[in-house]
Amino acid sequence: MRTAAGLLAGLLLLGGMTVIAADRAHAQWGYAAEVGALFDIPAGTKGMLAFTPAKYQGDEFSWGARFHVVPADWFEIAGAPVAQFHIRAKVHITAFMGLGVIYADYKGQNAFSMNMPFGASFGMPVSEQNILQFTFTLNIHNLPVGEDKDQYSYSLGVGLGHFP
Repeated sequence: MRTAAGLLAGLLLLGGMTVIAADRAHAQWGYAAEVGALFDIPAGTKGMLAFTPAKYQGDEFSWGARFHVVPADWFEIAGAPVAQFHIRAKVHITAFMGLGVIYADYKGQNAFSMNMPFGASFGMPVSEQNILQFTFTLNIHNLPVGEDKDQYSYSLGVGLGHFP
């Protein structure tokens, strides 16, 4: 458990350094929080929580971090600085990519790996600055945990987002 706490602290620090590096003069904060499911893991499909804070550099681009946790018998926590590209129309589309770390623990086996999250969110505005969004994320990693030694997992989520 100490390892997981250390990883979480490191991920928060890494994410914080990413958004602090953004230009503070004209950037504004946005965020998204979602619940969903993580697929293609040895323990079967599990529920997950995700959070993405972001510092907007304009209407089309933001820097931030993406974190997710799976609080189940398959325990997984991941975080990565991400670049996000936004298209704002009737449906808000956000594509993102990043490079970070992932930790998993299952049946006494645990491992760290690099993680490359790639994905897209599709959002419907519910107010002037808030959206209901649906997110697909592909996580490319090398977690040698459990019977299935796949190099990826993917998630689907639904949540609320706020943008400046």
